[in-house]
Amino acid sequence: MKQQVINISTIILLTVISSSVLAQTDQGNVSFSGTTGLMFISSTSKDIDNYGDKIKISTMEFSPQIGIFYARNCLAGLAIQYNSNSTKTSISDSNTSSVFVMPILMFYLGKELIKPFVYTGLGKGKTTENRNNYSYLEKYNQTLFEAGFGIAAFINKNISLDIGAAYSSVNSKKDQVKLTTSGFGFQAGFSIYL
Repeated sequence: MKQQVINISTIILLTVISSSVLAQTDQGNVSFSGTTGLMFISSTSKDIDNYGDKIKISTMEFSPQIGIFYARNCLAGLAIQYNSNSTKTSISDSNTSSVFVMPILMFYLGKELIKPFVYTGLGKGKTTENRNNYSYLEKYNQTLFEAGFGIAAFINKNISLDIGAAYSSVNSKKDQVKLTTSGFGFQAGFSIYL
């Protein structure tokens, strides 16, 4: 008898937890998120004479976002992404910081406590660059495209731990140089659902 009570209690508890977690990605709910990432990127820049230089970049990223579920498991939101880069080329080193504002679309899959997700976003931003070897400061505008996937693991009805990976591409044009930086990196963060 005692075992039956424990089994029934466990089933009721799991049902309550599951239904409250499933409701977190329903239409009208709000999500607040924050992710951090570390990327290692390789790119090539070319000027009008088609001269190219290999570039190695280490990137630290922080991206808070807010979104609203416009349909079940479908989120539209806004992310503010801050990047700090350390760049090494054959002739110079530089430190760069960027701030992007990016509308995003995110889709969750499944009805379990662990939900896979995919997302994409396109945004604009401003970058400040300080080249150590030349002692100058420069500012320019950029465009960011990002697409990723991951898993949201719900630890309770309002919080999930998010682990994922993303492809990121940043395009900028300054003077006669067009620069495209792209790479694939890993992200970790959390989300709060209200």
